Amino acid sequence: MFVPLSLNNNGPQVDTPTITLPNILSAPPVKATEPTNLCGWVLEEGGKPSMYKGGKYAVALSKWDIRYLCQALFVSRWSSDPSTKVGCVISDSQDRPISSGLNGLPKFTFNLKEEDLPQESKRLMVVHAEVNAIQFAKEVPFGSNFYVTHHPCGPCMAVILQKNPKRVFYLDSCDQSKSLSANWDSSLAAARTLANHSSIQLIGVDREKIEAIFKEMVTL
Repeated sequence: MFVPLSLNNNGPQVDTPTITLPNILSAPPVKATEPTNLCGWVLEEGGKPSMYKGGKYAVALSKWDIRYLCQALFVSRWSSDPSTKVGCVISDSQDRPISSGLNGLPKFTFNLKEEDLPQESKRLMVVHAEVNAIQFAKEVPFGSNFYVTHHPCGPCMAVILQKNPKRVFYLDSCDQSKSLSANWDSSLAAARTLANHSSIQLIGVDREKIEAIFKEMVTL
């Protein structure tokens, strides 16, 4: 039986029940009744993603963890990739937003569209959300947190580790239609190997629950 750690609600406080969304670095609108009793799971060594199969131990999510996961979902909607839309948000150790990014072709690549590219070619050309978020940031300080809508791949995890973060959250699901295809299995395994041999926590969070909260928070 896994016992959740105590909730950590430290961080910026708001004076009103809702927060507007003036730009991509602001937290999505949050209801006064937003849940803060969700947990993520750190996987066993060599374990495969799926928080429903259990994990090494539970990590309670703060309200800011939930907000930034929802914001990553919001940012992912701007991706022009027709098959997989990924968003990433970075916050510092005090829960202040630093940067965000989404997956897409590099800038200044004219007359190229994701939908016109073969899948294998596209995988080699697209800049991933985590990399874009790091590049857009002026600085990613020690002990930052990453919030990603999908499990980071091996190369992205390697770049993330160069910034020495504290935690990397990603959305996990038993619904295979919402997960990355089997073509990514070896890359995801490499990412978990890197995480298991570093000081960071790679934390899977229930995608369905976060998506349900997101739908209540934001009306587009």
